[in-house]
Amino acid sequence: MLLLLGVMGVVNHLATGSPPSKPKGSLLAIIANTYNYFFLFIALPATAILLITGQQKIIDPIQLASDMSGLRIGLEIAGLIIFVLGNLLVNWAIIKLGHNFQAASPLPRTGGWLVTDGPYRLIRHPIGLAALCISLGISCLLQSLVYFVIFIIYLVFIISGIPGEEKGLRQVYGEQYVAYIQHTKKLIPFVY
Repeated sequence: MLLLLGVMGVVNHLATGSPPSKPKGSLLAIIANTYNYFFLFIALPATAILLITGQQKIIDPIQLASDMSGLRIGLEIAGLIIFVLGNLLVNWAIIKLGHNFQAASPLPRTGGWLVTDGPYRLIRHPIGLAALCISLGISCLLQSLVYFVIFIIYLVFIISGIPGEEKGLRQVYGEQYVAYIQHTKKLIPFVY
């Protein structure tokens, strides 16, 4: 977990040329981005440290009963796969965005261009999907009600933030963006 977070930080810095920036935009965007930073830079590293030290009960004392070991192992495996895929997806999306990437801003970066390749070929919001995968993956991996609530909060923030982000993109890129949205899904490839 710590290794994947470290890789994400390095990829972000190398692809964008800068550390995470101060969030801008609407109050919802600022709150969502602050929540995201808290999750990535405080909650996940703290969780990894608690797991390493064997103190995972501090995270969430409610766990599956021990007689459900098959279900527990299945959830752990599924959670790990979803968590890793989310990390790979966020890195791929950030690499494709490069200097276009900026957090929580209503408009794209000045001098940027519309990115439509890589994961953006299939969906318009791969970083949002990656955040959902990371939070759902960790909740399954730990069988944690606390992390499942974090996943639900992410889901609300991401779905409610998409219209504002798309409005800004439409405003800047006009017909090019309108044409792009006609052949891509918002968040889940081939579905939504």
